[in-house]
Amino acid sequence: MMGLNGLFAILASLGGAIFVILVVGTVLFGKKITAGHKLTFPLHAGGGAIASHYGSEGTIKLPGTIVLVAVFFVSFVLYYFINWKYLAELWLFH
Repeated sequence: MMGLNGLFAILASLGGAIFVILVVGTVLFGKKITAGHKLTFPLHAGGGAIASHYGSEGTIKLPGTIVLVAVFFVSFVLYYFINWKYLAELWLFH
């Protein structure tokens, strides 16, 4: 379990470093916004029609998110119960 903890700490550090590199890279090398640039909402054509139909779909369109949530939830539950089992083995019941 400690090996997994170290592995996930490395992955978390790597993810944080990638985030910082992307943000700094975008600020330094991203497309510049000129003085005449006009930001409008919504940012795409037909935004009003899309916004009025938001949430009217019959099914959930987030399969990747659901899979990630399920993986993290299962790993959390397994880690939790494995640690309780390990703790119970260490305690001496007299």
